[in-house]
Amino acid sequence: MLHSTEPLRVESTRDTVIEKEYLVDAFACDSRSNVLVSLGNVERLVYPLSTIKLLQALGTVESGAADHFGLSGGELALSCASHIGEVSHIAATQSILAKIGLRPVHLGCGSEWPRHEACKRTMIRAQRTPSPLHHNCSGKHASGLCLLRYQGESISHYTDPNHPLQRQIVRNLERFTGDIFCDVHPGLDDCSYPTYPRPLTSWATAFARIANPSGFADKTQRAVQTLKSAVEKNPLMAAGENTFVSMFTRQFGARLYIKNGSNGFMAAAIHDADIGLALKVRSGQKRIASIAATALLEHLRILSSEEALRWRTQPRLNANGRQVGEVRVRVP
Repeated sequence: MLHSTEPLRVESTRDTVIEKEYLVDAFACDSRSNVLVSLGNVERLVYPLSTIKLLQALGTVESGAADHFGLSGGELALSCASHIGEVSHIAATQSILAKIGLRPVHLGCGSEWPRHEACKRTMIRAQRTPSPLHHNCSGKHASGLCLLRYQGESISHYTDPNHPLQRQIVRNLERFTGDIFCDVHPGLDDCSYPTYPRPLTSWATAFARIANPSGFADKTQRAVQTLKSAVEKNPLMAAGENTFVSMFTRQFGARLYIKNGSNGFMAAAIHDADIGLALKVRSGQKRIASIAATALLEHLRILSSEEALRWRTQPRLNANGRQVGEVRVRVP
C-alpha cells in the first residue's frame, strides 16, 4: 500500500531546476474496500463533473431505452464522453436525437465552440455559430433525453436537481459510491447538470464497482459492461483525436476504463484487478492529472514501466522544438 498524508507531486523542470510543482491528492481501493493508495487529503470534497458520465448514462442502458431506440456502440460511447466536437461527434449526437424524435434545441447543455481546432476554424470560415451539438456534453444530454422519452417523462427542465432524470442519476451515484446524497447540496456543472461534491474515497469506490459490478443485479452488471465495451471499441468517440482519454483507451482499453473531468479530476476503473482510482490536481490542470494517473497505474502494476514512460514523463519544448526540461512525477 502507498500511504502518505503528503500529496503526490508533479514537477516541471527547466534544465535541472524545478520551476513549477503541482500537488495531487489520490486514492485507490478495490471492490472489497481494501485501500491500495492514499496520498494527501483524500477526504476533501471534490466535484466529479464529467468524470462520472458513465454513471449518468447508466440508466439509459439499464432501463432498456438504448436498445428500444437502437443506439449504436459509438452513440453509447458518446454518452460517456467529453467530446471535442469532431464531425463524428456531431453526427452521433444528431443521430440519437433523430431516433428519439427531438432536435438540438432540446439539449439543455448550452452552446460552445468545438474544442477540435480544425472544426472550429472551418465553422469560423463558413461564418457558422456553435450550437448545443458542439458542446462537449451533448452526448450525455442526448442520452438522458433518450431515457426520458422511453419512460414517457417530461423533458422540460430536465437539468433541474428535482427532475426525475436527475433523481435517477443520484440513485445510481448512491448505489456505486455507497453514500447517501439527500443532505449533499449540488453545485452546477458547466453543462447545467447538477454535480455533487464527495470525497476521493467515494469516487474511487464508485470506480472500483464500475471495474467489478458483480455486487449489483444482472441488468446493472450488463449495463456497466455494455458502456465500458462501447468506450473500448470506439475510443475516438470517448473524447477525440489526440486527446489523452482516446489515445489511452485505444492502447489500454482492454485493461481499464479512464475518464477525466474539469479542473484536474480523473478516475479509472481497472477491470481484472477490480480497482478504482480517483485523483485531483489541486491547481486544476488536466494535463497534470493524466501524468499523475499514469504514474499511479504503474505503481499499481496495471502498466509496465515501458508502457507508462511515454505518459508519465513528458518533455517541455520551446518554440523551436528544443527540449528545455521535462514534466515528471515524484511519489512520496
